[in-house]
Amino acid sequence: MPVLAMLLISQFALAACPATAEMLRTDIEAAEQAYADWSWEAFDQALASGRKEIECLEEVPPLPDVQAVHRLFMLVGTRTQDLELAQWAFGGLLAADPTYAPDFVLAPKGSLLRTAYERATAADPGPGHPLPPGEWYIDGQPGATELPAHRASLVQQLSTDGTLSSWYVAGTELPDVLASRLVVSTEPEPVAPPPFPVEPATTPAAGSLADAAALPVPATTKSDKGAHRSRGLLVGGLALAAVGVGGMAYGELLEGQMDDTEVRRTAQSKYQLGLATTFGGYAVSTAGGAMVVGAVVKGSW
Repeated sequence: MPVLAMLLISQFALAACPATAEMLRTDIEAAEQAYADWSWEAFDQALASGRKEIECLEEVPPLPDVQAVHRLFMLVGTRTQDLELAQWAFGGLLAADPTYAPDFVLAPKGSLLRTAYERATAADPGPGHPLPPGEWYIDGQPGATELPAHRASLVQQLSTDGTLSSWYVAGTELPDVLASRLVVSTEPEPVAPPPFPVEPATTPAAGSLADAAALPVPATTKSDKGAHRSRGLLVGGLALAAVGVGGMAYGELLEGQMDDTEVRRTAQSKYQLGLATTFGGYAVSTAGGAMVVGAVVKGSW
């Protein structure tokens, strides 16, 4: 038998509204006595009256009466062979009284009640359903902010006009009236404007994306300054070496022309110019060679 989300409405309800906690306590005691006597007709009548009184409560019951309500529906689970209902009721009873343990006369080993109790003690309470703003009571305790989602509970709401509404919830489904009151607004909270104007992001036109894709992309964003110093030294050194070799060749040429010159002054001039050009070319070649060697040693290509 599936667990009922709401156990208040009954065609057998006999109690009158409004109901007090004392009236509810009397009917629960009668139901417990009928259960002990195996008087099922009396039990069902006391249960129907108790359900109606829960619905018609005009006050928030004290904790002992809340515990009695959970015990009543724990017995209902046994009477109807509803293991889930008994487990949920045990969960509510343990939340109200963590020290509670059924005796082995009421719940012998292997019985439905014993199994329900063991499951309730091992169950993870988990998060509850948030309650909207208002004056809510769970199991007689004020200031409730969430509805337990994994155990039974006596839920009460005090409206602004002073009307008290009550439900005994034991299951995952909620009665329509209670479900409608649990709707929490999903309106998004207003977002404060930024402290400074934010310029809207511009989206490039389709054509500009293609143009941008066609542009060459630099291999690296790091500065290339000084990245190829060996290359510059090598080129400069080779150039100087070439100039030096050319100078020495021209000096040799002048010295060769000196031998063919009959005029002494002209021969002497060619000799001095050739000598200077040769030595100059040699010096330039030496400098160029040094630059080439420096480029190799630097190794920054």
